[in-house]
Amino acid sequence: MIKKILIANRGEIAVRIIRTCKIMNILSVVIYSEIDKGSLHVQLADEAYCIGGPHAQNSYLDMEKILKIAIKSSSDAVHPGYGFLSENYKFAHLIEAHGLIFIGPRAQSIKQMGNKNKAREIMINSKVPVIPGTKVLNSIENAIEEASNLNFPLMMKASAGGGGRGINYITSSNDIYKSFKKTQDEAFKAFGNKDIYFEEYISSSKHIEMQVLVDMYNNIMIFPERECSLQRNNQKIIEESPSCFISKEIRIKLIETAMKAVKAVSYIGAGTIEFLMDKKNNFYFMEMNTRIQVEHPVTEMITDIDIIELQIKIADKQSIKLYSNNYINYNGNAIEARIYAENLFNNKFIPSSGIINYLHLPGGPFIRIDSGIHHNTNVTSYYDGLLVKVIAWGHNRNIAIKRLITALDETNIVGCQTNIPFLIKVLKEQNVQLGTYDTCSIDKMIEQKEQSNSNLCMINTIIASSVKQILIKLQINNNINIGWQYSYYRKK
Repeated sequence: MIKKILIANRGEIAVRIIRTCKIMNILSVVIYSEIDKGSLHVQLADEAYCIGGPHAQNSYLDMEKILKIAIKSSSDAVHPGYGFLSENYKFAHLIEAHGLIFIGPRAQSIKQMGNKNKAREIMINSKVPVIPGTKVLNSIENAIEEASNLNFPLMMKASAGGGGRGINYITSSNDIYKSFKKTQDEAFKAFGNKDIYFEEYISSSKHIEMQVLVDMYNNIMIFPERECSLQRNNQKIIEESPSCFISKEIRIKLIETAMKAVKAVSYIGAGTIEFLMDKKNNFYFMEMNTRIQVEHPVTEMITDIDIIELQIKIADKQSIKLYSNNYINYNGNAIEARIYAENLFNNKFIPSSGIINYLHLPGGPFIRIDSGIHHNTNVTSYYDGLLVKVIAWGHNRNIAIKRLITALDETNIVGCQTNIPFLIKVLKEQNVQLGTYDTCSIDKMIEQKEQSNSNLCMINTIIASSVKQILIKLQINNNINIGWQYSYYRKK
C-alpha cells in the first residue's frame, strides 16, 4: 500500500494533496525552491526538501532531482499535481522505471494525449467528433495550402500545447505569414516542441469538459460536466458545474462520447475530456488533460467525492467499483473563481509580486477555500500567479453565484495586487447571471471597456484643447495670465 507520497508541485495544489494524504494517513513529502522556503505547502507537509534555485528549470522541472529526493525520502509514489511535469510522459516513465508509483495515467496515455495532433487522430479513428483541422504544418507554404481546405477564421495551435499558450488567431492567409514562426517559437519556448497545426475557430462557443476516473479493472466514473467558458486570452478564470446550458439529452451524448475517448487510449486514472460546443449544440473534442484539473473542486462540491483520494486509490491498484455506476449523480450547483496576483491597471493584467503582509480569507456556509498562501508569503514572478481558489455551493445557480460574490468581496489580500475586483465585475455581468456567456464574453467585455476608456480619453483631450483655446483668447483679449487656470483644469 502507498504509505508516503512525494508531491512534485507547489502552491495551492500541493496543499490540496497534503490535506487528502493526512485524511488517508499517508505521509506527505514536498519539494521547494530556495524562494519557496517559507511556503504553506512546506509548513504543512511531513517532510520538505529544497530542490534548487527559483527558476522552475532548476527546481520543479528537474526530473532527476525530484527522483533522487523521492528515493532518498523512501516515498512509495509521486503525485505531480497540475502544471510543471504533470503531463510529461518522460517523467511518468522515469518514476515508474525506478520502482515508484506515478499517481496518474500510464506514460503511453500521457504521450498520446499530450500531443494534440496525435490525440485528434486517435479520436477521429474512434468516431469521436473533432473540430475540423489539419495535421502538423511543416512550412508556411504547407500552412497556406492546408488553410485553403478550411473555413476562416482559424486557430494556429501548438501540438504539445495547453493552458492557453501557443495559440494565434488567423483571419486570412496574410496572417499565416505573420504568425507561423511566432507560433512555432511560442510552442518551443513553452513546451519544447515547435510542432503546430490548424483548427477551425468556433465562434461564440461553449467550453464544456467531462471529468473521468478509470481504474485498472475497467470501472469508469464520469462526472457531471463543468462549464469553463469564462476565459481571458484562452485561460479559464471562472468555472461552474453543472452547466445551465446543457440539456439532459446533450449530457447523455457527452457521457457516451467521454466513454469512447477513455477507451480509445486504454486510460487509467483521473482525466478530463474537453469539448467545444457551437451555437447549434454540436460538440467537438478539443483535448484531453491527463491530470487533475485546477477546477476539480466544483465537481467535488456537487458530488461529495474526493477526486484526489480516488486518484491515489487507483494508483494503489484499488477498485473504485463501490463508487462507480458510470455516471455520477450530483446535488446543487458550484462555481469557482481563481484569484491571481495581477495588476489590473488599464486592463493589462500584469503579473504582480510582493510580500503578503495582511491576509483575510472568507468563510460562511458552503464556501470552500483552496489556498497556497499565508501571512508573509512571498509572491514572486517565477511561477504561475494563482493564489487562491474560492468555491461556492448553492441549491441553485443563483444562490451559488451570490455566495461567491459575497466571499470574494470579503477577501482581503494586501502586499500584491489581485484580480478580485475584476472577478466580482464578471460575476455581476448580465450574461453571466443568465448563463448565456461564451468563450469570448470576457474578452469582449474588456474590449468594450478599453474602447470606453479610449473614447473618454479622447473627449477629455478635446475638452482640454477647447478650454485652452478659450483661455488663450481670454488672455489675448483681456491681457491676463491664464497659466494657473489651465494647470488647475488639467489636474481636475
